[in-house]
Amino acid sequence: MKNALCLFMFLPLFSIAQVDLKKIKLSPDTQDSVLGTSLILKENTILFQKVYESELSKSELKIALQSFLPAVKSFQLTDITNQTEYQFSGRLSDYNINYRKFGGTFIDAPSLLNYPIIANVIIQVKDNKYRVTISEIIFKSLLITTNAPNDRELDDVLTRKERTLIKTNSNAQSVGYFLDKDFSLAFDIKKTKKLSAEF
Repeated sequence: MKNALCLFMFLPLFSIAQVDLKKIKLSPDTQDSVLGTSLILKENTILFQKVYESELSKSELKIALQSFLPAVKSFQLTDITNQTEYQFSGRLSDYNINYRKFGGTFIDAPSLLNYPIIANVIIQVKDNKYRVTISEIIFKSLLITTNAPNDRELDDVLTRKERTLIKTNSNAQSVGYFLDKDFSLAFDIKKTKKLSAEF
């Protein structure tokens, strides 16, 4: 009886030990995120994706966004290809991150943040909320010479292991932090209400 009892106690340990963790592979659409930000890794691509709350109905929010979006720095709506009644498609061109606004300095902020950004933007509207997704984020090289560094994709800056994991070093985390803070504020429709109230 004692032998049978011991066998049942140790059987789970042996069965778990048989799993080879090196053979477990994550699917390519596994999500990860930069902690404390709206930056996510989805299907081997870094996206900024944030949902903003509002008191406005779907149609009111659409009208408010139509008047707000032209005021977003370096943002332009693209042609009507991806536009629907409640989805706006646009592009950021020569967008500069204002890291100083969020406590960064020229000395301690990653030098990459001084490069202008180009990216695709999609804004989807629902009742009482809208979602901003920014993808294909690229830091443009300031110099055009054979010795100058090439344009840098955010995917390469923030990920490792063939874009399956987010880097945890301080430089990558700092880039993610300042990018998130700037994008979050730039597309916040409530900020215009605060500014007009203060003005």
